[in-house]
Amino acid sequence: MCTFCLREKETIEHVLYECEKVQRFLSTVATWFFEFFTFNIVTEKKAFILGCSESEFINTINYHLKYYIYSSRCKENQLLLTKFQNIWKEVYYIERNIAFRNKCIEQFENKWKLFEKLSEL
Repeated sequence: MCTFCLREKETIEHVLYECEKVQRFLSTVATWFFEFFTFNIVTEKKAFILGCSESEFINTINYHLKYYIYSSRCKENQLLLTKFQNIWKEVYYIERNIAFRNKCIEQFENKWKLFEKLSEL
């Protein structure tokens, strides 16, 4: 049984994408990305599960979403937007610190310019 919905058989496809609770969570995350950053994330099944979006940045977002979903499943935790926001903020700060250390802050700023508001969270 699926850890989240307790109704369907728990397969990778179901846990990472098809589960109604996962779909609600992905929809909430997509809305947050659009409203807060004016950025659309791809949540089509194939692109999401396989990480085959044309955008490396979308693939990175989806990777962290899948990791959060799966780790929540393993810990039997609810899927919460605030927890994912903290993960995304942490990714931002880790990459920023690496950029400062490697003296390539301009590349970082170009890559993350849409997400500067993360420091406001």
